[in-house]
Amino acid sequence: MEPRVAAVYAAIVVADQADARGRALALADQGGAPAAARAMMALEEIATGPRMVVLGPNADDVEAQVNAPGWELLHNEHWREGPVYGACMAMERLPLVDAFFLWVLDGQPATTDEETLERMTETYLVARRKLGRIVTPVVNGKRHWPWLIDIGFRQPFIELRKGADFERVLKANAGQVVDVV
Repeated sequence: MEPRVAAVYAAIVVADQADARGRALALADQGGAPAAARAMMALEEIATGPRMVVLGPNADDVEAQVNAPGWELLHNEHWREGPVYGACMAMERLPLVDAFFLWVLDGQPATTDEETLERMTETYLVARRKLGRIVTPVVNGKRHWPWLIDIGFRQPFIELRKGADFERVLKANAGQVVDVV
């Protein structure tokens, strides 16, 4: 059995989007807590590197309702460009770490249980030796947030054009995506 090598994981929570009524998706209720707080709590222990939250037009409301000590708050003035823009803005600021969790609060399914997040890191440590660069949780056949992305693989995301979605990167690099069921 190979020795387990610890990795340094950063975290990016993209909380800059609003629903059709202008309410922050970061404040949507998820089990009695705002979605942003739930994501940050889930990543708190596992993200040993830098932690960033990207905020949009409702930044003041989110900051007032979500306690974020130890998290760098980034303000995305171009939030209308979509969550890819906010994620890329944060990715460009990431220092050299092994990998980072990307969690986009876009109303799509998310996985917050500690067991799945731990399995993702264990899978990543094995997969990176086989050029697996993105680890995603899958529940009932659908990918959920957060994704665990090798730091050396952030460039394909940064290069996405306006209006593009994250799935495009997964499809273009299918051989490097590892699903955790």
